[in-house]
Amino acid sequence: MHILSKIGLISCIILISFFICGPVTAELTAEGYYNQGIDYANLQQYTEAVASYDKSIALNPDDFKTWFNRGIALVALGRYDDAVASYDKAITINPELYNAWYNRGISLGKLGRYNDSVASYDKALAINADYAPAWDNRGAALARMKQYDDAIASFDKAIKINPNDSDAWTNRGSALGLLGRYDDALASFNNALRINPNDTDAQKFRELTLKQIGQVPPSQAVQQSPQQTQVSTASITTPLPTKKAPVLYAPFGAIALVAAFFVCRNKK
Repeated sequence: MHILSKIGLISCIILISFFICGPVTAELTAEGYYNQGIDYANLQQYTEAVASYDKSIALNPDDFKTWFNRGIALVALGRYDDAVASYDKAITINPELYNAWYNRGISLGKLGRYNDSVASYDKALAINADYAPAWDNRGAALARMKQYDDAIASFDKAIKINPNDSDAWTNRGSALGLLGRYDDALASFNNALRINPNDTDAQKFRELTLKQIGQVPPSQAVQQSPQQTQVSTASITTPLPTKKAPVLYAPFGAIALVAAFFVCRNKK
């Protein structure tokens, strides 16, 4: 048979197979789906990222990195219960994964489960006692339960590890203010503003503290602080307290930075 005839015959067979069987699609490996999930997450396409992680898990359910990153994507979608379950899977596989305990604590805090959140941070700190964000978020959870002395001790730990953490200084100042320790609170807010002059929470709370102790009027407090370059113009909907009442500090906010330690692609 002429070579051209052979080529034509093969082409016909391939064409017929295509119509009968459909196009051939290459299935990805567990690692391929994992990397695909990371790519989607980097594009902030979190629903697609979760779907890719699920496909990876179906092929390899014992990869703690996939469960961990799946939890991160679920947090981005606001699915905190599902995120906790995903972190639980990662921790079951690798109990020493301190950043999974930490992320789990953040999700539990978002659900208002502050006792459980503190317990999760404690697990993270038992593995890595020098992880400052866990101390800070632990303090925030304690403060939300009005355990201000314990919260301050936790903020102090965070600051000892990272003295340049303006969020920890601001949180510490708020807890001190709620205990009526206004001079100490003022010192904390000043430290926060020395590190980050644009910290609007520290600016606002410093002004409230100055008014509370009667040191200077709020309108002059900002002018006497050279570190402050921007003043919060947010309106206060709750009436200001009398001089003897506690300052109305805003609720404590955990640092919502999810520690995505395993978002690097496996393939180099």
